[in-house]
Amino acid sequence: MSRIYDALVRAEAEHQKLYPKDKAQSEFLSLFPECGRARQNDPQTAKDAAKSVEASRLQRIFLETLRRYGPSTAEEVSERTHILLNSISPRTAPLVKKGLIRDSGERRAGRSGRKQIVWTLL
Repeated sequence: MSRIYDALVRAEAEHQKLYPKDKAQSEFLSLFPECGRARQNDPQTAKDAAKSVEASRLQRIFLETLRRYGPSTAEEVSERTHILLNSISPRTAPLVKKGLIRDSGERRAGRSGRKQIVWTLL
């Protein structure tokens, strides 16, 4: 068993050398509680519960990023947290609805050149 563990540790170390972005993401995500997970053969209620935990975790990450860096676009939050933009962007509407963030009225150009909403904490 020790040989398998040692091989896994070596493989992880090699992966971190090759993919430092993954290391930065895992370090950032370690600041937050574990997200919910469900196995493929779990009942649908367990899968739904796991999804709701993940969404609230991403919302907390979005809020913490705004606290640390100030007003930011979803793209900037994505870059700072190393989480895909298509996972971060959908978190804004629920946070607005809960009264935790708002549109600052400011717009910044993103990588595509299009203007993006700058979000701020309330």
